[in-house]
This record gives sequence, C-alpha cells and structure tokens, in this order.
Amino acid sequence: MDNETIEKNELYGYKTYNIFAYIIGLLLSPLLGVIMGIVGVKQRKKYAWSIIVVSIVGGLLNFFLVSNL
Repeated sequence: MDNETIEKNELYGYKTYNIFAYIIGLLLSPLLGVIMGIVGVKQRKKYAWSIIVVSIVGGLLNFFLVSNL
C-alpha cells in the first residue's frame, strides 16, 4: 500500500471515530463521550479534544433540559 492510501484510511478512521463519539457524547452519555475523547487524545486521533468539549456541552444541555421538566 502506498502512503496516500494509508493516509486516506486513517482520515476515514478519525472521522468515523469522531462522529460516533459526538453522537454518544450528545445523546447517550456525556461521561462516556468524555472517556472516548480522552482515549482519542491518547491515541493521537485528530480533533479528539473536541469530543470532550462536545460531551461536556451535551451533558450541560441534558442537565438543564431535565431540570426544567
């Protein structure tokens, strides 16, 4: 495999991981989203720090929505 193919596969892996982590962080469990963000940062995935931010924002939104019900 040449370097271009490997880079495309890595980019696809980063995007898939990030999208999956965003969905988990926003909808299912903000704590799990933060954990996935930390794991992503340790594995040097691109933009994994943003997963942590989105998960924290998602947790705050969930808290405010639940407390207003």
